[in-house]
Amino acid sequence: MSNALVVGGTGFVGRNLIHFLKDETFEIDCLSTSEPSEARKVRGVNYLTANLQDYSSLERVLGRRQYRFVVNVGGYVDHRRFGSGGESVFATHFTGLVNLVSVVFMKIEKSVEVNICQRVSISQHKRFVLKKFSQAA
Repeated sequence: MSNALVVGGTGFVGRNLIHFLKDETFEIDCLSTSEPSEARKVRGVNYLTANLQDYSSLERVLGRRQYRFVVNVGGYVDHRRFGSGGESVFATHFTGLVNLVSVVFMKIEKSVEVNICQRVSISQHKRFVLKKFSQAA
């Protein structure tokens, strides 16, 4: 069984990705800034809480873990601030990514980057992710 870390797994895309990966028999850790309510949790998923902006927080939570795959679908849903300057939104995403890569990069076998900038159906998204995973394997 392969294991995967899903960053942003409590959001819309991440939660659906987790359901998909569970169907494909992955062991899953979900990293988010806050733990979801019991009603939104997916059975069998290990929920981890850390702030991507805080390197020591990530190191404490992920430092000893190893993953075959890491999928980062985390980010702000509300980008209104980007329109009025945007530097803080960009810096937040960039710093978070740098911290994530710094903590897990040397211990990862494959990475999959999923950027969804338009609306897609869940079935389209599942096919896209499965294709990315099969290319990375």
